[in-house]
Amino acid sequence: MDGRYLFIPVISGLIGWFTNFLVLKFLFWPRVPYTIPIINFKIQGVFSRRKADIAKAVSQVVAEELMSKDKLLDSIDKEKAAVDLVEFTETKVEDIVDKRLSLIVPSSIKKRISSIVTNIINDDLNTSVREGIDKLLKEGKDQIDVGEMIENQILLLDIEEVEDMTFRIAKKEFKFIEIFGGVLGVIIGIFQLIVLRLI
Repeated sequence: MDGRYLFIPVISGLIGWFTNFLVLKFLFWPRVPYTIPIINFKIQGVFSRRKADIAKAVSQVVAEELMSKDKLLDSIDKEKAAVDLVEFTETKVEDIVDKRLSLIVPSSIKKRISSIVTNIINDDLNTSVREGIDKLLKEGKDQIDVGEMIENQILLLDIEEVEDMTFRIAKKEFKFIEIFGGVLGVIIGIFQLIVLRLI
C-alpha cells in the first residue's frame, strides 16, 4: 500500500477535531447575523439567535425545579427574622425613651418606663411580628415571579459575557469534545485504510 495512504487517519483526525471546534464556536459566532454573499444565506450563532428562547427555557427550569417560590420561602428563617425584628424594635424604643425623657425624667423612672415598654413589646410584638412576617411572605409569594426575574437577568447579559461564562464553566468538557472529534476522525481514517486494503 502506498505510504501516502497513512496520512488518511491523520487527515481524518484533523477534520474531526476541526469540525467539532467549529461547531462549538458556532454556538456563539457570529454574534450578529451575517449574510453570505452570492447565495444570500444568513447565519448567526445558536445562542446569539435564540437568546430569548434559551433565557425563557432556563428560567422555567430554574423556577420550577431549582428555585421555586416555595423553596425560596422555606429557605427564609422566619423565627430568626422575628427575633431580630423584635430585638431591633426594643433597642430603638429604649433609645427613643432615653433621648426623649433624659432631660425631664429622673434616671430611675426612665429605666422603669423603658422596662415597662420593653415588656409590652415582648408580650404583644412577638405574636404580631410573626403574624406580620407570615402575611408578608404569603403576599410576596403571589407577587414574586422567579422565572421572570431570571429570564430578565439573562436577557440583560451581553452575548459576549454569556460566551465567556459558558466557556469558563465547560472548558474541560468543550476540550474533550474537540479531542474526541479528532480521535473519532482517526478511527474512521483507520477503517478507511482497512477498507482500501481489502479492496
